[in-house]
Amino acid sequence: MINDKTTGEGLEPRPMKMSLNVKQTSSFFWLRKIRGVNINKCCAGCFISDKESQLYRMTHYKPVPIVFEMDIEPAEKYVAYYLCGLSRGMVHANNTHVAFVYAPGEVLHRETEQMKVEISNARWIDFESYVPNPPGEFTEEQRKCRNWIFANFIKDRMLKSIINSEFGGEES
Repeated sequence: MINDKTTGEGLEPRPMKMSLNVKQTSSFFWLRKIRGVNINKCCAGCFISDKESQLYRMTHYKPVPIVFEMDIEPAEKYVAYYLCGLSRGMVHANNTHVAFVYAPGEVLHRETEQMKVEISNARWIDFESYVPNPPGEFTEEQRKCRNWIFANFIKDRMLKSIINSEFGGEES
């Protein structure tokens, strides 16, 4: 059961249906279902999450084009979801990052030179302009890592603020 953000009533969740079209040769794509974060780590390690390994296996150094479809089962324990596509040669600027949350009835559309993705029952989270400034010593690599930036976005309660304001709720 997932609580409906507008009524607070329990609903049987509908799966998010993802259709991914990989247009450029990539190293691979991965998907994390995020339960929490650890900003002392970098890259995928900063997500306390469950891996969706089928996507990785289907895209790992495969020739393009690749069209991949899958269901993503939402659960109350997941605060967000994160799709990452590593470009061939893993050039930071060419990597794909799509953060999203479960949102029944909505459809997420994102397209880059590398890929096109559509996910039903999902809402895109625009976090890339967020500039975290947590206390402590963090490397330049961490501060440029979009996974780490999104982990801080979650940690700093920015995600909760977006979800509540878009569903008309109050932040607690």
